[in-house]
Amino acid sequence: MQDLVLDSPKIVDFLTDLTTLSVDIVSDSIDVVCGVTLLRHKTPVTVASSGPEALTLDEVQYAHKHGPCLEAAHTGETVYVHDTATDQRWPAYLASVRQHDYQSILSLSLPLEDAGSAALNLYAKPVHAFTPELVNTLEGFATHSAKALRVSLRVAASAARSSHLTAAMESRTAIDMAVGVIMGQNKCTQAKAVEILTRASNTRHVKLRVLAEELIRSVSREPTHTHFD
Repeated sequence: MQDLVLDSPKIVDFLTDLTTLSVDIVSDSIDVVCGVTLLRHKTPVTVASSGPEALTLDEVQYAHKHGPCLEAAHTGETVYVHDTATDQRWPAYLASVRQHDYQSILSLSLPLEDAGSAALNLYAKPVHAFTPELVNTLEGFATHSAKALRVSLRVAASAARSSHLTAAMESRTAIDMAVGVIMGQNKCTQAKAVEILTRASNTRHVKLRVLAEELIRSVSREPTHTHFD
């Protein structure tokens, strides 16, 4: 399901809106940039951001292989760097962040259950930029957003399964029709017809479905279709 986050345009749009709303929540008091990190197959990737600056700051963290957003994604806990100049947890990474003139970082977990883990990352230029009240508000926002995201992922996964099922049924229809054609042409049993079609598929290095559709077209000059009642 991790791949659905990147492969579904609607999910990416949702996450982009999430970063925009996060910025809007704090925009009255401070200027911030925001990104969403997904741990995809244990590799971090920014799936949405409020702009290129947030993407750059996320990638600085990935290059160092540690930092607040990665810890939040791994642990499910909120991680707050009040001052990048005095925080001692990731000195090399925080020194790199200071080169971009950012002094505060707030990372909030976005638990996605089977879809993996993610974090919402907010970067601000002032020290101690996020007050306790603001942190509390953003934690509540992140919790509700994660719930909505999990629902969206389940809907996307269901749609993907439905699409795969339809494709499988269409493939089965073509193969069944081709087997019927072979049975009629060769006056043989169904098992023998399946054997003939399979052997031809292997000999020609062509997928069974493709070969079946070619056979049907050669007989009917019309592509096969699956009908759902």
